Parts: sequence; C-alpha cells; structure tokens
Amino acid sequence: MPQKHYVVALLLLFLSSPILAADPPETGLYLGGAAGQSKLKEGHNLCDSIAGASAITDCKDTATGYRAFIGYKIIPFIGLEGAYYDTGKFKASGNVGGFGLAADAKAAIGEGLVLFNLPILPRWDIYAKGGMAHWHVKETGSAGSANASITDNGWSPTYGVGTNLWFTNNVGLQFEARRYKNIGEESTTGKSDVDFLSGGIIVRF
Repeated sequence: MPQKHYVVALLLLFLSSPILAADPPETGLYLGGAAGQSKLKEGHNLCDSIAGASAITDCKDTATGYRAFIGYKIIPFIGLEGAYYDTGKFKASGNVGGFGLAADAKAAIGEGLVLFNLPILPRWDIYAKGGMAHWHVKETGSAGSANASITDNGWSPTYGVGTNLWFTNNVGLQFEARRYKNIGEESTTGKSDVDFLSGGIIVRF
C-alpha cells in the first residue's frame, strides 16, 4: 500500500474511533476564531475605485483576514451563529497628476447566520452557513500632500461551506470557504464580492 494510503487510513481510523468519540455534545454553545486569505473579485476591486482605475497601476487584491464567531446549535443539524470578520487591508498604488498615489481599502463585517450541520463520522462533520452581513468599508488615499478618506455602510448576503475535524469532544480544527456578496457601494467606495479561505479553532460546550 502506498504511503499516502496509510496516512488516509490512519486519519479515518482516528476520526471514527469509538473511544475518542464518547458522548460528544450534539447541541449547545460553540465559539472560535480563524485567519486566512481575503480576496477581491477579479476585475471589480474595491481598491481600484479609490482614485479611479486609470490612476491605479498596482492593486493588491488579497489580504490577511481574521474572523471570530459564536453560535448555538439548537438541534444536532441546525444552529444560529454571529460573527465578526476583518478583511484586512487591500493596498493600491499608482500616479495621479504627477504625484505618487498610495491607497488602501478594508471592511469590517458583522454577520448573522443559520448553520446547517451534517456529521459524517464521530470526529468529522461538514456544514453550510448562510445569512446577512452588515459591512463598514473604509478607503483612504494620499497623493503628494493631499489626503482623503471615504466610508460607507450596508447589508449584503453571505454564504459558505466548511468542515470540522474534532481532536477531542470539545476542541477541533475548522476549515471554511466563504463569500460575501456586493461589499461596498458602487457610487462611493466601489463594490466587490469578497472571498475568505480560512482555518482556525472551534470549541464546543
């Protein structure tokens, strides 16, 4: 048997072990935190809008984001969750009127979600989450001695899928892919979908 098959077999044995899986909580409170990569939708970036796409010569469409969450599983398959997500800063640079331009954009996002959870093995479950996100976008820019900033707020849908790998009855690793639709306002900050790929820790009680 190839070595990678041994690794997969050992992982499945761990996840399905009846000794490790004794009486895990099926409902109740959980919380956690995660970090990962935030990415703007290609061709429709928030940072492009800071001074207009013609002035931007370099736009970084990825940033390091952070997310904290707390939720309650009402029944084993359904729960409610609240979260806070900081996208991190997307940075842009360029030239306008002969002056060097430096700019950045970031969003702070609060979420209200419904969780749909599906246990696969005693130590492994997959899930989907969907709901609404309230965002606050701030963009700042400077060219020469001139500085400017703009902010906007609004609501957008958000959804994602993920998986939990439980090392004990109460502590596990969480991996998630999430999308935030239409973050920002077209007429002010510019608008973009934001994708967030993350890994973190989840604790259940």
